Amino acid sequence: NAVISGLHQGEYIVTLDLPENVVMTELNGQKTAQRGMTQWMAVVNAMQESIYTIKLAKTGSLTVPLENVGNAAVMVNGDAESFELTADANGVYAKQHVMPDLYEIVVTLPAGRYELDDTEWWLDDNGDGTYTASLYYDVLGAAENVLPAISRNIIGSVSGQVVNQKGDAMSGVEVVISRSGADNYENLYLH
Repeated sequence: NAVISGLHQGEYIVTLDLPENVVMTELNGQKTAQRGMTQWMAVVNAMQESIYTIKLAKTGSLTVPLENVGNAAVMVNGDAESFELTADANGVYAKQHVMPDLYEIVVTLPAGRYELDDTEWWLDDNGDGTYTASLYYDVLGAAENVLPAISRNIIGSVSGQVVNQKGDAMSGVEVVISRSGADNYENLYLH
């Protein structure tokens, strides 16, 4: 609580300079989301104290690990704040000083095949080879919040032709390609 006393009756501007890793989340029971230099109007009545109840919270960091993924769009949407994450020079999507809140994280992924570290992610096929992954995540203050990873599977290509013993090209030959140790396989038909 902040108590203002010994002042003459009137209106005053109260200024609170918050450190970078702290946010004001509530003032006199009213939710707010204020950073840095915070100000409000204080009314001082004659012969009375003015009491202000302030709630502060430490911010946290948020990291969305994307492995082998370039050109993704990462949107973070919450009640307190919303923002877009961009990759740093190392390809890491992260932000410091995120307000504690429940956020929806939406990742638009380029074409490819993806593996999710955790079933918390919802993966939707956009119909054009791209995908959208989303989840709800409660960012905690004074903590490093690292989401489950999304990995893009690197897919190779196979080319060539099937020839008979004389070296003549053949068509209509079924070629089965399977991963070593995998139970599933895909049929590829050459014509």
